[in-house]
Amino acid sequence: MAEGSIPYDSLVRTALLSMIRGVMKDAEDHGFPGDHHFYIAFDTSHPGVEMAAFLKAQYPEEMVIVLQHRFWNLTVGEDHFSVELTFSGVRQMLLVPFDAINTFSDPSVNFGLSLKFVEDEGAPHANESDWTDSGLASLVPAVLAPDDGVQNDADGADKHPDPAPKEAKADAAPPDDEADGETKTTGEVVSLDAFRKR
Repeated sequence: MAEGSIPYDSLVRTALLSMIRGVMKDAEDHGFPGDHHFYIAFDTSHPGVEMAAFLKAQYPEEMVIVLQHRFWNLTVGEDHFSVELTFSGVRQMLLVPFDAINTFSDPSVNFGLSLKFVEDEGAPHANESDWTDSGLASLVPAVLAPDDGVQNDADGADKHPDPAPKEAKADAAPPDDEADGETKTTGEVVSLDAFRKR
C-alpha cells in the first residue's frame, strides 16, 4: 500500500460541504419547502468572510445565523454564499465561504452536522475487529438528540443554551400561528469527529 493514509476527514468534509451547498442552492432557486430552515454557524475570522465591521467586532470568532423568516438575496456560488439579514432594523450583507462553516442544521427535521475537526495525535487507529454493526451505523450523519431547547425569543434574537456559540441577533418575524412569539425546536449537532473510529 502507498505511504501515508487516506484523508477521510477531509474527504467527508468536502462531501458534506457539497451537500450543504446543494440544499442552499435549492433554497435559493425554489425557497424552503414546508417548515425547513437553516441554522449556520461560521468562523468569522476565516479568510474570505465579508461582514460589517461592527458585526465582526461583536462576533470576532463565530456567528450563528438563521435563514428562516426574514432574509433577502440569498446567492449561492461555487465556494461561498451571500445573504442579507437585518440587524437592529438595518440590512447587512454577509458573504461566507463554505469552508468557513462550523455547523449546519435544519431543526425542522432534527438534522445537524458539525464540521469541526477534533485533532488527537495519540488516538489509536481502528482495526477491522472494531467495526461492529453499531460502529458502522455511527457513520450515518445527521443524528440529533431531542430536548436541546433551541428557540427564538420574542424579540427575534436567536439563542442556544450554553455552551453553544454566541449567535447573531438578526431580526426575525415569527409565523402567524406562533402567538407567543417563540419557535421551539430540538436538536444536538453531531460532531464530524463521530465519523472517525478511534
